[in-house]
Amino acid sequence: MLEQQAARILELEAALKSEHDVVNSLKQNAQVTSNRAAELESSLSAEREAAEQLVQQLSELEGVSVKLKDAEARLANDQQRIVEHQQARASLEAELLTERKGGSETAQRLQELERAAKRVQELEGMLAAESERNEVLRQRVQESEQSAESATKRFEDLVRKLGEIAGLASQLGSGRGQS
Repeated sequence: MLEQQAARILELEAALKSEHDVVNSLKQNAQVTSNRAAELESSLSAEREAAEQLVQQLSELEGVSVKLKDAEARLANDQQRIVEHQQARASLEAELLTERKGGSETAQRLQELERAAKRVQELEGMLAAESERNEVLRQRVQESEQSAESATKRFEDLVRKLGEIAGLASQLGSGRGQS
């Protein structure tokens, strides 16, 4: 019977080691997920900074757009006096061309800003999904730890009972030796 109990202890020790291995594996997975979430947060922060820079550039380009409208208004006024001021007209047309180029660049930067805003939204969605997965893994680790604690308590109870059985067997053995 003691041999069976000893074999049972070995089985329980193996089961406990297996539970510890599972807990360690889950902890490693939780760490990897946590690292991934940190990377995504860093990437999101960088994307936000880029978006802020693009917003600032857009504000500057809006100023350029206002200048373009001003230049177009001046050109319209100057066209009334075009007969007398041919040189002024040529100068204003060159200025208008420059301002239109700036307007084209403004439109291009606006498109870049819109793409960056979409990327920020995508990253926020990915971060939310990663956070949910991290929470699920955390709960699994917690459940595994609770299971491991329960298994450890059962193992300790079994060891204590086996100690009691060994004591009783020792007493029975010494009682028979005296008879």
